[in-house]
Amino acid sequence: MDFKIGQVVEGKVNGIQPYGVFVDLGDNKQGLIHISECKQGFVTNVEEAFKVGKVIKAVIIDIDEYSRQISLSVRVLQDANEVTRRKRKHYWTDYRMNLGFSTIAEEINPWVYQALKRFSK
Repeated sequence: MDFKIGQVVEGKVNGIQPYGVFVDLGDNKQGLIHISECKQGFVTNVEEAFKVGKVIKAVIIDIDEYSRQISLSVRVLQDANEVTRRKRKHYWTDYRMNLGFSTIAEEINPWVYQALKRFSK
């Protein structure tokens, strides 16, 4: 089979290492999913996401011209909004709450009045 960059392929996981997952693509071809391409976000353990023998879909992101090694990515197939939706920042207070701050232009007249009152005594 002739592989091309950007092609979605199906393969069987045949090896797991701390740095990534090896996928059998058939025709004596094997690809590597690096730990950074396993999923969006931080991956602590590759074995939690993949099991040997599991059939997965991945995208070919690179084919080395000299060694013909194939780099794969599962992260490309995931929806980017899925992660950002879960990682939304939660504030301990309502950030839209009016905390009583106002601009200097709004506060200058009372300050001048108080200063003149203090100096006139």
